[in-house]
Parts: sequence; structure tokens; C-alpha cells
Amino acid sequence: MAGASARILVSGRWIFMILSLLALMMLAKGIEQFKIESDYKIFFKDDNPQLLDYEFIQDTFTQSDGIGFYVTHKEKPVFSPEMLSLIERMTEAAWEMPHSRRATSITNYQHTFVEGDELIVKPLVEDAMNMSAEEIKAAEEIALNSKELVHGIISADGLVTMVGVTLNMPDNADEEAKISSEILALSRKMAKQWMAEVPGSEIHLMGVSAYNGTFIELTQRDAETLVPLMYLLISVLLLVLLRSFVAMGATLLLITVSILGTAGFTGLLGIAMNQVSISAPSIIMTLAVCDAVHMFNRWKFYMAEGHAKREALELAIHNNMRPIILTSVTTAIGFLSMNFSDSPPFRELGTLTAFGVALACVLTFTFLPAIMMLLPSGKPKQHNPLQKVSEWCADKAITHHKALVIAALPVSLFLAAFLFKNELNDDAIGYFDESVEFRQAAEFMKAHLPGFDTMEYAIDTGKEGGVYEPEFLAKIDAFLDWYQQQPEVVHVGAYTKTLKRLNKNMHEDDEAFYRLPESRELASQYTLLYELSLPYGLDLNNTVNLDKSIMRVFVKIYDQNSSDLIALEQRAQAWLDTHAPELKIHGSSVPLMFAYYGLDNIKNMLNGSLFAVLFVALSIAIAMGSIKFGLLSLIPNAFPAAIAFGLWGMFMGEVNVAVSVIFAVTLGIVVDDTVHFMSKFQDALKLGKTPEQGVRYAFESVGSALIITTLVLALGFLVLAVSNFNVSAYTGIMVAMTIFIALAFDFFVLPAILLLTHKHHNTPSQQNVETPEPQLKVSQTKTHDAA
Repeated sequence: MAGASARILVSGRWIFMILSLLALMMLAKGIEQFKIESDYKIFFKDDNPQLLDYEFIQDTFTQSDGIGFYVTHKEKPVFSPEMLSLIERMTEAAWEMPHSRRATSITNYQHTFVEGDELIVKPLVEDAMNMSAEEIKAAEEIALNSKELVHGIISADGLVTMVGVTLNMPDNADEEAKISSEILALSRKMAKQWMAEVPGSEIHLMGVSAYNGTFIELTQRDAETLVPLMYLLISVLLLVLLRSFVAMGATLLLITVSILGTAGFTGLLGIAMNQVSISAPSIIMTLAVCDAVHMFNRWKFYMAEGHAKREALELAIHNNMRPIILTSVTTAIGFLSMNFSDSPPFRELGTLTAFGVALACVLTFTFLPAIMMLLPSGKPKQHNPLQKVSEWCADKAITHHKALVIAALPVSLFLAAFLFKNELNDDAIGYFDESVEFRQAAEFMKAHLPGFDTMEYAIDTGKEGGVYEPEFLAKIDAFLDWYQQQPEVVHVGAYTKTLKRLNKNMHEDDEAFYRLPESRELASQYTLLYELSLPYGLDLNNTVNLDKSIMRVFVKIYDQNSSDLIALEQRAQAWLDTHAPELKIHGSSVPLMFAYYGLDNIKNMLNGSLFAVLFVALSIAIAMGSIKFGLLSLIPNAFPAAIAFGLWGMFMGEVNVAVSVIFAVTLGIVVDDTVHFMSKFQDALKLGKTPEQGVRYAFESVGSALIITTLVLALGFLVLAVSNFNVSAYTGIMVAMTIFIALAFDFFVLPAILLLTHKHHNTPSQQNVETPEPQLKVSQTKTHDAA
């Protein structure tokens, strides 16, 4: 007979369905507040020290948020009349862009020289189409010999240059995201027009606004494509594997209400979806399918055994209640361990998915039974090819259980050992697939005008006008010289370079005087003369603050992995400790923020994963009333992720922050198969069956369902691989790989271990046997299965 809980759920199915619908309606109110928000800042907590350092620089000087147009021509150099004229038009148009506060290029670079006693400051290029060849040649020599321009906004070979636009962005995240999207769309339109004006020219878009705008585009694209793709895939898989339109329709209904409920929960919490958490609906969808598959699998099985529709449903609920609740709890624990992450998007993904899993579990027992009772039962099918696969696996696992354990351990350890070959490289550009326009622009930039990675310092003198002090200037100059000598560094910049140029100008352009002014007075006077001659918008606020107490140092760096970037900054700190301890301040930049963030996240996720493993094992031990089962569950749950990381290290060798959370994600998923298998094995033992019979019963009861859920889960997560956002794509690939490995462990290694650890299990004649439920059968012959 089915348990009392199952009878109550079936008898009161309409009441429970109405209550669940009322709860869903309450959650649905949050859908009105559902929103999408994406930029690089969402990856960091508000009190992240690197983010605070970076925002201090942005608040002190002219913001560096903006967009850059990287220009080249297939045949012509930058210093040709056509290209210079194009750059002039681009610079003028950049000033007119919405929210523009500064536009810089080689054409409006403020060239300085002296005529008589007067300091002349004028654009390097004016009216390019009417300049003579000699004038263009002179401008080219000035630009390509300028330590301020080369590797900064023009390449050393004079073939690539940049028109930069600094934007005045609001503090409001929603407004900033909206503006970034608008600016990126406008910039693409402008670039297309300019390339049409000068055939053969190429323009690539870079900058923080392009970065944020691309994030937003990919988030919206994933939201529009991943969920429909997942629905299509799951529909096809369910129809093929369950061979029932009825089961497919009911399952799709269950996952739909689970996703809608989670979406409402998201809005009620005030969480904005982003490029990471947008994958939550897809994950919830695949996990909700598992609950429904197990319910339908046993429901059909019992009807095939001759039970009436209602009685079969009661038996299916009774048979599945403990394993489904336990798997939902352990899955939620795995995802909740993502809250150990330092990154808000990953914490939100963990929380939302855990809620969705719990909601799907509740709806499986409150919403689904009423739907199932409304559906036509159809004629139970007696043949299922998956059952043949389960029987074959059972035979091999029982016959070769010793050999399987002996072989599995060294092979698993060998493959897992390659996980140490993985190196952290949390490259912000690497978050995008190579097909993404922004990624292509970044690769172009790295090849022709290298230095995407940067480091910035806001060095405070502590007093007004302190940047004029000769001792301070000398230390800044020495700091720049040290940085320029580092092999990773492309270009360094600070106002000291401008002061050196002005000092040379004031000494008849004698190269010997390309050095810092000798006194505070001279430095102050040169600055005043220079500022008075600058056009509107091209002031010094991007290099020194208003009261001249803080100077900005800017470093461009060849493409480095996260560890190397951090190591370079640490070497810089060591230099400051030795030569200018009073000026010491930490460097900051978006690439450096991501580098530290990746390392911290991996460390915290290791702690979270350890917590999840122990808590999952404890949950299984308590639920199954056996410490042995809790400990044994660690093997098929921990090894698959370690092996997947090993294979990743063998073939890829680099991990980013997305891969660092894989263990927590997969632990909560792969434990489901283990729990279902061990639960059925334990049921058989309680009924006095031998361990071999227990293994066969477990395969007979859940083998087909585990194959179905594994295929649905793995292929479902592989849908994420089509995302152009590599964080989602890598997550999908790694999770799918881990799920397949876990099924192999559960079908071969776990049964072998159970047989070895229970070989002295008492036979029915040696123990008090519980009264078996009438529906429990253990057979070594062909059995009915209504999956």
C-alpha cells in the first residue's frame, strides 16, 4: 500500500493545486519588477577594494568610460591626406556624440612649440586635405617621435590610430546600461558611414561603453534564444525517450510554472538579471524535468503492473517522495554554496536556481498530480529499449564489480591529476566568444596597437599644488622609467611627459632639455601657460586634479594572464615601498579587478565546495539513516567533477571564474542519480534481498529514468554552449561533461562499491525482514517498464 502522505496528496490534489496556483500568483507580482542589468561592475561587491580604487580614480579625474574608434586602412598609412581628413571628421563628430565630454585623436593632439617668447599650442593636423606633403610629413615625424602618442593612440608603424571619446556617464546603473547600448549602436552606425566614405578603411570599436553594451546585447540575446532552444530540445527528448505526448505536455507545464515562479521571486527580491544569472531559467528547466521524469516513469510502471490509475499515482508519489525531496535538498545545497563566491552574479545564480529547484519539487507533489489525473493514461507500453541498457549495465556491474573498482580508482586519479595543469586566466576579453564583434576588435587592437590590459594610479601629494614639487615629479618620473623597463609594459603616461616637452620647448626645442623643470615655479608657470592655450574640453583634468594635488599615472600592458598581471602590480608595490613609500597607492583597472576577482573567487568557491560536499553527504546519511551511505555517496559525486577538471586541464589548460563554480553547480546535480540509485538499493536490502538483487532492483526501478534525466540534463546544459558569452558556454560544456561522467560512475563504479561494502550483508534467513510492499519485485528476467 502507498503511504499516507501519498494518499493525502492524491485525495486532496485539487486543494493542493489551488494552493500552489495562489502561491504562484503571489510570486507573479514580482514579474513586473523583473529587469535586466549588465556591465562589468555587477561582477564586484560594492566594497570590493579594487573597485573602490578604480572609482576613486574615475571620480578624481575625467572618467575613462567611453568608446574608442580604432582606425586603419588596407593600403594607406594614417598620415595620408584621405586618412587624416577622415580622422578629422571622426574627431569633430565625436565631440557631438550624446554625453561626450572629450574627444582625442592625433589630429587634435595639442602640439607645442615656441615662437619668440610665446608658447604656441595648436592641433597637430588642421584641414588635412589642403596640407602639403611636407606639412603632413612634418606632422608624421612629430607624432611618431612623441613618447606621449606612440603606443598610446598611434602604432609605431603609423598604420593604426585611435579616436577616443570620453563620456559623461550617470551614477545610476540602469541609466548607464541604457546609454552604453545607445552609444554602441550609434558608434556602429557612424563607423559604417565613415568606412563607406573611405573605401578600404577599417574601424573597430573598443572601450568601456562598447564592453558594457556588448554585455547587454549578449544577455538579451541569450534570454531570447537559450530558453526557447531549451524548450525545443526538452520537448523532443521527452517525446523520444518517454514516447508520450501526455508526459511531454505535463512536464513542459511543470517547468513553465517553475520558471515563472522563479522569475517573480527574482523581481520581488529586486534582483536584476545579468549575463550570468540569465542562465538560471535554463538550469531550472533541466532540473525540473528530472522530477517529472521520475514521477511519470514510476506511474507508468505501476499501471503496467495492473494498478488502477489513481493507485498507480499514489504508489509513484510514495516511491519517489523521499528521493525527489532528498535530491532537491542536495541540489539546492550545491547551488546555495555558490553564495561563497565574491561575485554577486554567481551568488544570485545560486540563490535563484536553488529556489527554482525547491519550487519545482513542491509543484511536483502539489501541482503535477492533479494534472496527471486529468491526462489519459493510454495503454502501458511493455517494451522499452532503455530497460535493456539498464539490464546490461546491471549484469556487467555485478559480474565485474571487483575489476571495475580496481580499474576505476587509478584511472580516475590519473585523469583528475591533470586538473593541476589548469591556470587561472580570468581575462575580461576572454568572456566573449571569438565570433563577437567586441572580441574581434580586441584581437585587432592586441595585434596592431597592443595594450588592452592597463594599470592606473592616482598618486596623492597631500597638498594643493603638490604635483609641482621637484622631488615629487622626480619620483613619478623614476616610477615611470621603472615601469617602462618591465617586459610586459607597452606604454606609460603621466603629466610629467608633458612637462618635459614644455621644458624642451622653452629651451628652443633642445633635446638636452627634455627633462623635468628644475623648480616648482617653472613647473607651475609652464602648466599655466599650457592650460591657457588649450581649447575647450582638452584641459588637464584627465591627468591632474583641479587643485593640482593628485597626479594620474597610466600604464598600458601587453596581454597578460591574471597571475602575471597581479605579479606585475605587486612588483610595482615593492618598488614604491623601497623608493617612494610616502606615495604608495595600489594600482587599479578593470583587467586588474577581474584578475583579483578570479583568484579570490576560486579560493572562496573551494571553501564553498567543501561545505557543499560535507553537507550533501550528511544530508544523505541522515535521510537514509546510514553513515555508510553518506560516506559512499562522496565517491560518485566528487570524482566526476575532478575528472572533468582534469580533462579540461589536459585539453584547454585555462580556467576562468565560470569554471571555478562548476564543482558547486555539478555537485547539486549529479547527486540526484546517486540518491535515486542508493535509495532503491537500500529499499531492497530492507526487504531482505541480497546485495546483487538490490543492484538489479535499483537498475530496474530507476535505470531508465536516470538515462533519460542524464540525457536531458547534459544536452540541456550543452544548449548553453551556443551562447557567445563564454562564461555561460564554458559552464554548459563542463557541467554536461561532468553529468555524463557521473552517470558512468553511478552505473558501474557505485554498484561495484555497494557490492563490495555489502558482501557480508545478512540474507533474509538471518535477519528480521520487514513486510515488503506488494509492488516491489526483483527479477533477473525481462520486466515491464512504462517509461
